[in-house]
Amino acid sequence: MPLSVLYSVAYTGASVFAKALLMDLCSQLRGNNNGDLCAAWKLMKPRGWRSEETLHKAKRELLERRLIVETRKGARPNKASLYAVTWRALDHCAGK
Repeated sequence: MPLSVLYSVAYTGASVFAKALLMDLCSQLRGNNNGDLCAAWKLMKPRGWRSEETLHKAKRELLERRLIVETRKGARPNKASLYAVTWRALDHCAGK
């Protein structure tokens, strides 16, 4: 993560949970998949998240602070919402 993000008001003013989620989303970045990051409960629970409500609040906070943007709206039963970090260009993710 760039220092410009780490020292930004958006990041420094974020809650601990929002910062943790941002780190979890950044851990999914592979250099060609910004826009294909997932914060679904199924993926986040094994990473230590204990509450779906806390996860939802952290997502909402990151969106409000414009640290992430939603690139695909989720739809039940099998399509999770997808996200991109805002300081990197969006990548074309085939089939998404």
